[in-house]
Amino acid sequence: MSPGLPGSSAQTPIWEEPVRGFYTDPGQFVTLSGLDLLRSMLESGPGPPIRYLFGLAPTSVEPGGVTFSMPVTDWLLFPQGVVSGATLGILVDAPPRCAILPRVEVPWEVIEQALKNPPRLREPDWPSPHPYERPVVGEVLAQDIWDRMDGLSVLRSLIAGDLPAPPIAHFCGIVPVEAEAGGTTWKMPASEWLCAPVQGRLYGGAIALLAGTAIDGTVQTTIPAGTALAPVDLKVYFLRPVSPDGRDLRATGTVIHRGRSIAIGTSEVFDSGGKKVAVATGSAVILPGRPATVTTELTLPQPDESEDDGERR
Repeated sequence: MSPGLPGSSAQTPIWEEPVRGFYTDPGQFVTLSGLDLLRSMLESGPGPPIRYLFGLAPTSVEPGGVTFSMPVTDWLLFPQGVVSGATLGILVDAPPRCAILPRVEVPWEVIEQALKNPPRLREPDWPSPHPYERPVVGEVLAQDIWDRMDGLSVLRSLIAGDLPAPPIAHFCGIVPVEAEAGGTTWKMPASEWLCAPVQGRLYGGAIALLAGTAIDGTVQTTIPAGTALAPVDLKVYFLRPVSPDGRDLRATGTVIHRGRSIAIGTSEVFDSGGKKVAVATGSAVILPGRPATVTTELTLPQPDESEDDGERR
């Protein structure tokens, strides 16, 4: 049995279903400016696979700016019952990439050929709702579990299958596979569902989701029972493109600083061949006595000498 996931008698996982979506025709990259290309995507309707999985889509386009939206569904919930900052990487990675999209300079003969054969896309009659529109599978852990179990014990129980997997695990297959104090390993299939308009490449926001989850999960291994954590920031460096081959990406997380109120971690993401595809850094606030589901606005503590005195690796 896979860690934290249903056995073979369950329905086909979403990431193994036939993918839905359309890719931008290469000819459009050479015949249209970035602005016109985005406008055509906004007006045409059909989008890439990531749109049909998460509901991510552009809502407005103007020179120098583009706006995307994504529904916040219960599919996005982690065991704490929150949508993590790493998950929001799916949304926030789209606008900056699209806002600076340039026109590609190619010979006129190539442009002429593309103009003769423009793509004509039509939204099919899909046989079922898109994944983000379906009834949610998975469970959020009750607060009494967080009150009596430390973060490391929770993760180990998820890996062993003693606790139910959260919705996000059923949605895109992201699960922990190893956990120790200050270090974790996670995996997520490089499914074609995670592709954006460029065919053959995983969307950067999906890689950020895995990288950030590894950091958050690793910080979780350091917190005692009855304590919450709230991610503060995430920076991801993409080193090479990832092919949607369906095999597992793996991310290892490490805590490099653990003070009384702030923890800092790093993660590395590897493809199925063992090549490093991304590295990330992030931090989180430690909140003793707070419920696991942190939904109120936080006032971040200011690190001082007492923070260093409380440091532990």
